[in-house]
Amino acid sequence: FIISLVINGFIGRYIKKSIVNPLVQVEQSIHAIATGDLTGERIDLNTKDEIASLANSFNELHTSIKKLIFAAQDQAQGFSVISTQLSSNVNTVLSASEDIANNAENISNGTQQAAQIASDTSNAMEETANAVSNIAESTAGVHEKAVVLKVSKLLKQKLEQDGAIVKMTRDGDTYPTLPERV
Repeated sequence: FIISLVINGFIGRYIKKSIVNPLVQVEQSIHAIATGDLTGERIDLNTKDEIASLANSFNELHTSIKKLIFAAQDQAQGFSVISTQLSSNVNTVLSASEDIANNAENISNGTQQAAQIASDTSNAMEETANAVSNIAESTAGVHEKAVVLKVSKLLKQKLEQDGAIVKMTRDGDTYPTLPERV
């Protein structure tokens, strides 16, 4: 009976060392990963049984999960950089759009001012043309008076040479009064 107990003790110890302890290691590592801890070490068993195969499969799963998480973190950082650049580009486009809108408004205001100036200039030119026309009409009358006066003076000289007495009512740009004429 004692031999049987001793043999059962060795068998129990062997089972615990070769089966239970590795399974507890795998279970603890799975629990650590389930709670988000990926810092755990690999499970290394020096056996070639199903438990070692399970531990190797777990080690591969652990490595794959780490790679996926690191890749996801890298992509997230890349997306963050792209998002920042995109945000900067959007702000640049928004600023440029505001500048374009302001410039368009300034051009519109300038066009309205230019139209008003053109209208004012047109009115001033029309007034100037009317004034020039009035001056031309006045000048024509003055020129006509000067020609008539010159012809009248020449005629007076001729008539006086022939012995006629000629009294002119006008001798220049001024008119003599009625008593001066008589």
